[in-house]
Amino acid sequence: MSLERAYQAPGAAERYQQRRWSERAHARRADRREQSIVAGLLSRCGCMRAILDVPCGTGRFQPLLSRAAPLCLACDRTAAMLRLAPASRRLQAAAERLPLRDSAVDLAFCMRLLHHLQQPQLRIAVLRELARVSRRHAIASWYDRASLPAWRQRVRGRARARFPIARRQFEREAQTAGWRVIAQRYLARGLSEQVIALLERS
Repeated sequence: MSLERAYQAPGAAERYQQRRWSERAHARRADRREQSIVAGLLSRCGCMRAILDVPCGTGRFQPLLSRAAPLCLACDRTAAMLRLAPASRRLQAAAERLPLRDSAVDLAFCMRLLHHLQQPQLRIAVLRELARVSRRHAIASWYDRASLPAWRQRVRGRARARFPIARRQFEREAQTAGWRVIAQRYLARGLSEQVIALLERS
């Protein structure tokens, strides 16, 4: 079942909002660490008027993003998730086909999407669309193949819905899409797959 279909199931979006980042201590720590990293990267982007959050989910980062810019657009392809996002402006759309004009926002924020895309061309398509709608910056996360969890899954040979890649591969894909990687922050280098990158249009 696709993530979109899973979140469209009755009550799934509500359960995600209420439990995903609060029910377990590990999730609470990850959320605090991600929020801290994103806040630090946002502080490097200067004055901003508009930010696009895609996919926004139920709006976990909306309070932080709204403090960084007066206008924060929440965008998700899943209607059930989007309805719960605490945003004044909502768009239902896929990240690779955004209903926005070129350079519509100062920063495109893309958290926890790219690692669900197995094919490089799909990740590049999303990154290229973010470059189209952003005037200057993006913050995007990806999963590191060199981490312990990714290695463990390879050894066990388990099928996953997450696809970690090498750091150089992410940087090549970002460059192909029109980005330059400015900074990268690991949640816990080697122990966590999650990496959050600050990108600048090249």
